[in-house]
Amino acid sequence: MRSRSKKRLVVLIGAMLVVLAVGRAQATSTTYSFTGLCSGAGCTQNENAQAVFVTGAGVLTVTINDLLNNPISDIQTISSLTFHVSSGLSGGTMISPTTTLVSLISNSAYTTASGASTWTLQDLTGGSYCLGSSACSNFHDHTIIGGDSANGFIHAGNYTNANGSIINNNHDPFVESGIQFNINIAGLTANDTITSAVFNFGTQSGQTGTGTCTNCTTQTRVPEPSSMILLGVGLIGVAVWGRGKVGRNS
Repeated sequence: MRSRSKKRLVVLIGAMLVVLAVGRAQATSTTYSFTGLCSGAGCTQNENAQAVFVTGAGVLTVTINDLLNNPISDIQTISSLTFHVSSGLSGGTMISPTTTLVSLISNSAYTTASGASTWTLQDLTGGSYCLGSSACSNFHDHTIIGGDSANGFIHAGNYTNANGSIINNNHDPFVESGIQFNINIAGLTANDTITSAVFNFGTQSGQTGTGTCTNCTTQTRVPEPSSMILLGVGLIGVAVWGRGKVGRNS
């Protein structure tokens, strides 16, 4: 009887976790992209930038991609991203992530190493934020760079197009494309969206490109990681109960 009661308890807990996981709000993914020439005095080369925003329960995840491989100039690197949260929530906080830093040397080869990013979050109030090197006020280094001539960072290629603004200068190191930021915003939910995104390029302010939302009409809902964990644990509990039941009937 005691063993049967324990199994009933397991399945009860499992069922509750499944219901809780299914009932939790999912996260909403919104993507902004910019291609072409930016606006500003130094905008002489084409850009290809992307930002993926995922809004969930109290957390906004932002992934910034520089999709232009083998760039010519530092104007083709991303130095900041300004965006707006639809609900106007302010007070967001963030710990700058550890990332992969890319250092270019004189023969267009490069090295990579793990290191702390200088990117920080600036709260512009009213739901607007800026992510950037040194709080969006100093774009001297740690701008985000695209992959090498082999379209990646595994040293299969080099930065064969790079000029002196990239190779072996004081803007080094760069940040590898694909850096992810986790921003805590109290009250944020999956119903919140990002209504605008503006990229800044190069090492000067005012070299901007306004992003176009590529999925705002059909925004993607993705399960939150915590919900998936709850669902998994719940299903394990139900499976344990089912296994015991099969054993008794055989």
